[in-house]
Amino acid sequence: MAHRIVEAAHYTEFTISQNTPTKVVRISISQDWANWIYQINVMSRAGDIPLEKKIKLTPESVRHSPAKLRNEWYAKFNSTIDGYQQPDNWRWSDTAVFEFSMESLFDLVEFYNELYRLAEFLEITFVPDQELSDLSEEFLTRNQGWQYYKESKHLTHATIAGKNIEFSSNEILQALINSLLSKSVGIFDGELFDNDSYPVNTCQLWQMVDQHLNTFDQKF
Repeated sequence: MAHRIVEAAHYTEFTISQNTPTKVVRISISQDWANWIYQINVMSRAGDIPLEKKIKLTPESVRHSPAKLRNEWYAKFNSTIDGYQQPDNWRWSDTAVFEFSMESLFDLVEFYNELYRLAEFLEITFVPDQELSDLSEEFLTRNQGWQYYKESKHLTHATIAGKNIEFSSNEILQALINSLLSKSVGIFDGELFDNDSYPVNTCQLWQMVDQHLNTFDQKF
């Protein structure tokens, strides 16, 4: 640690006093799906407060209504007003900056690609080993947001492809599925948003999507 090249801290958020660095590495988010992961992880991780305790900050009327809670998560995922704000007011704007893509954390090849580029920026040699790849895999298994997103992508894929899969879900997973369906087939309202109950298999999901697509023009 005494010879480390990079030091990590919340320098911007907490205005940590430090001399201006020669180079800055910033972890940034550019894709919607990565922001969804970020929104879940903020709830699950920040301050070491468990999700079950943080969610109690949500009004009781929302917590006790599956539809309202689902839609609150949907709003967190898709609205910059309702979601947790991403860092955007960085310090040291005049210093050489490397934008490290958070999206690269979720694919080993892309992760190594980003680390290789970072090594060039820091003027060092990137020499990965088995320990690093193992650590990356463990990170993914422990990352709540990634696990939710992976499952939502799997179920949405099955829904669109006409494959029937039984599943159980909570409001977070349901909001992710709805978010993916919004971007895939343009569904933003209806039973998937308004009903307290939610489909328990992808066949039921597709029936609701199909009904929406076939009746959408009749609303106008």
